[in-house]
Amino acid sequence: MTYLKKAGACASAVQRSEKHMSLHEADRLYEEELKTLQTDEAQEADDLGQYKDADEQKMQRLIQFLDENGVLYPSLEIRIVNGLRGVYATEKILEGEVVLHVPRRAMVTTEVAKASNVGRRIQASRRWLSPYGYLAAFLLETKREGGFWKPYFDVVPSKFPGMPLFYDQKHLEMLKGTHIWQQFIDAKALMFDDYKVVKDFLPGLTLHEFALARMAVTTRVYKLMIDGYETLGMVPLADMLNHTSPSPTHWTGRATHGFTIMALTDLQAGGEILESYGKRSNGRWLMSHGLCMEVNPDNLVEFDLPEIRKKHPFFNATRKLGWVSRKQRHFLVTNDYDSDDVRHMFSYLRLANCTDIERTRKAVVELGRVDPEEDDSAKASKKNRQKKAKDQSKVHPISVRNEIAALRMLVAATERAFERYTTTLEQDEQALKDPDLAWTMRFATMAAVSEKRLLKFYLDMARTAIGVLESSPFRLARAVGEQVRKGKPYEKYFRHLQEHLDVFSPFWHVSRLPTKKHRPAVHRKQEHGRKTTHGAFA
Repeated sequence: MTYLKKAGACASAVQRSEKHMSLHEADRLYEEELKTLQTDEAQEADDLGQYKDADEQKMQRLIQFLDENGVLYPSLEIRIVNGLRGVYATEKILEGEVVLHVPRRAMVTTEVAKASNVGRRIQASRRWLSPYGYLAAFLLETKREGGFWKPYFDVVPSKFPGMPLFYDQKHLEMLKGTHIWQQFIDAKALMFDDYKVVKDFLPGLTLHEFALARMAVTTRVYKLMIDGYETLGMVPLADMLNHTSPSPTHWTGRATHGFTIMALTDLQAGGEILESYGKRSNGRWLMSHGLCMEVNPDNLVEFDLPEIRKKHPFFNATRKLGWVSRKQRHFLVTNDYDSDDVRHMFSYLRLANCTDIERTRKAVVELGRVDPEEDDSAKASKKNRQKKAKDQSKVHPISVRNEIAALRMLVAATERAFERYTTTLEQDEQALKDPDLAWTMRFATMAAVSEKRLLKFYLDMARTAIGVLESSPFRLARAVGEQVRKGKPYEKYFRHLQEHLDVFSPFWHVSRLPTKKHRPAVHRKQEHGRKTTHGAFA
């Protein structure tokens, strides 16, 4: 199933605008023209085996095309295995050797598409068309009228049942609430905008035909740098490589003199040549390739947090954390506490819940961050402003009281996030246990499950941390030390608490937890005639 290929930005974050067609119009047209592509088990089985009876003559014409245009693939051949097309080594390839080199003249870039007959006519009309639209229009024109690129375009896949664009209502219900839902809506609208332009230059073109061509481009293009300019390119033979991680091969986007794939390790004769499509969440895998990974450490989930008011003393310090939409502050995060996105979210939670301004200002300024009363004036050097902007994105724990308030806000946001979905995590996990579940529905369910598991991770972590932080100072240090020492899933977060909350002394280290024999006394100080606990509880 990994033949669905390459990292296009089908899910580009295109902002909706008035020029986009209404979704009602799109839905009506999809119902009329794309019915034949809606998924059912019979069609899925047929599509999975689409290459088992591949046209041998087309493959021979592709090989002739590659040879005539200087493509170097000395130890490669195309095979059909279990109905799927792949590239295999005919002899051992050593580490550092060239696996494949495709010269510039054999690559279909956006510029090549714009220079074609249909591309020039569209440009002359001064109508806007996306780079993917130009490539799709060129592909359709070549298939109709023939030409230099026809041997290559003839072997490009023509069915994409796993792509969300062709989902029926049952499949789409699974995606509602996921972080890719709005991306799907935007991508669908952008594709229809492209269709409205291209259909005026290719008479008789249906939405069905254009959607297939658009997906052929989206699933196969590489992002390249040619002559100092970014462009999109379809690279023959390279786009047949399937995915694995970590990658045994490497390619660079700098393709002014051609596209080259190198071996990062020895590749054995008879083995399949694979590459990594990059790190992405299951949702983005689904949008760009129509598939999901069973185990994916790069899964993402979106949190919507309340936006603080402009009068808040740390409003300016939070402006570059996440993004704002519909009076909500949004963060797209993994489960890695050390990642920038997660640290940005926790920094926002801490600053948004600060009540002791002097303590918070001291904690922030001492770490080289921005004072809430300091203006970004011209007095500060550009270097200092950049350092402050970088530092302020990672605010350390300020106090126990502040951390509890931040975690409670996180719990509330997590509970709201669960309400976005049409099914529960338990229902989805039960559905995945069904061996007869259609593979398209399985992937759609996996995309939703990966997000819900992340939400559960943060919900459990926040509730655990609140229980620990509400303990007495000694029990607090011991409980945090236990979390760190045992390497539990929340270890990184609790280690961060251990390092930065001043209730912890160097005595409470991961390797030496206090016992009854060595239990230190709780230090107290006299302040304004009363006893107060020394440390982060002040």
